[in-house]
Order: sequence, then structure tokens, then C-alpha cells
Amino acid sequence: MYTSRICGLEFSEDVWIVSILNTGDKLLGHSVIVVEGVIRTGPGLMNKQLFVGQYDIQAELDEEQKNLVNKTGRIVEVRCFPSNFPPSASDPMGYTRDYSGFSSHSEIADRGLVERMIKSIREDSEKCKRGEHIPYQLVGLKHPIGSKDGGHNCTSWSIEKLAIAGVTINSLSKPSKAVKSCLIL
Repeated sequence: MYTSRICGLEFSEDVWIVSILNTGDKLLGHSVIVVEGVIRTGPGLMNKQLFVGQYDIQAELDEEQKNLVNKTGRIVEVRCFPSNFPPSASDPMGYTRDYSGFSSHSEIADRGLVERMIKSIREDSEKCKRGEHIPYQLVGLKHPIGSKDGGHNCTSWSIEKLAIAGVTINSLSKPSKAVKSCLIL
């Protein structure tokens, strides 16, 4: 068993930890998904490796904006940062950054569902690489002033992806310290 550096819960090969974190400042914030799990690298009990992945979106706003509150644009990149392997001397566990200072919401999830979520994230990443238009709006998909077909922001995108892993978030805001993030009031 391994212990999450984000929430302190234990995880294994079959049971992984999925977290949504607010990595930004108190006013703007930015939601990212972090997955902690264990993968096999070969046969035998000792051939295991820690898996830590970080996933988020980057967007570009349209030049001409009529709506001053809900800016729109497109998602230009879905970033996928896998574990830092082989581990570095500075972090032998393979984490790509220190997540301990960020507010977060974490849950235990079935590995198969988490892998399905990661597959969906990678599909979005490939769409961006092909230049497909993925709509973006500053307030997110389910905000009352948002457009139903206007696209996600980092939080609503993360919440949608977490649902694939069986994690339900009943909020439109990023974890605690950024209630006003991305104009989600």
C-alpha cells in the first residue's frame, strides 16, 4: 500500500486516488486532476511502480467578445503530465510537483474507471493536437450565465472527467480556496 501525498488515503494496484486541486491563486485559480496509483512493470510482487498523473486544460479566448462576464474561446491544449520516471534524485517517488499546498477534493476510485477517465482525457488531447475546435467559456458549462453549448472551463471539464471515474463533485467551484475562480460565483 502507498499513501497519497495529497490526502493521506492509502491506494494500491486496484484502488487509486483521484483528486481535483486548485493550483491557482485565491481570485483566479486553476483546476487540475491528479491521479495516484500503482502499476505493474513486470511479473512478480516486486515489479510495481508508482503512477502519478496530472491533467488539465489550457484555453485561448476569442479576440472579439460581446459578453463582458462570460468570455469564450477554445481549448487549445489538454495537458497530460505522467509520473516523473525514472525518478529523479530530488523526488525518488516520481511526483512531478509538490501538491501539498493546494486545496483539493480526493476520492478513492476503481483503477479500471480511472483508466477509462485517462483514456477520455487523452482523446481530448488528441483532438486539440489535430486542431479540432473544443469550445471554452470562462464560467464553465453548467453556470447559470453560461451557454449550454459554450464549452467548459477548467473546473467543469475536470468535473466531467472525474464523473467517468465514478467521482461526483456537487459544486461548480474549485476546491475551497477559490470559490470565485473562473468567475464561478
